[in-house]
Amino acid sequence: MTWLGSIGFLYLINRFGLALAFPDITFFKFYGGDVFAIPAFLPFTLYLASKLELIEKSFRLRFSHVLWSIVVFAFIFEIILPRFLTTMTSDFWDIVAYGAGGILCYVAERRGLWRAGYFLPARHNRIN
Repeated sequence: MTWLGSIGFLYLINRFGLALAFPDITFFKFYGGDVFAIPAFLPFTLYLASKLELIEKSFRLRFSHVLWSIVVFAFIFEIILPRFLTTMTSDFWDIVAYGAGGILCYVAERRGLWRAGYFLPARHNRIN
């Protein structure tokens, strides 16, 4: 299973399984999806950047990329959107969840579970 598919599967388990089965557990209800935001977004955008030849297939993720992703997510989803959408609220713990997901994403990339130009695990990829 691909990295993005695995993250998507975990998100669905959280959203439609755990959050519904355990509605009193705040993490599953409010923060589980936020943990999976960066690990889904970052590999997908790097994959697109690779296909558009904006980055090389040998590109390696740096921790600064993850930090900037967390900053962008926090700015958009915790500062900008709550000002315009009444269904969204600003929450410090969402930013913590983005951070946890960012660390998960970084560690997974460093361990070879995914690479910027691919959705397959890195050990299955050949760089030309």
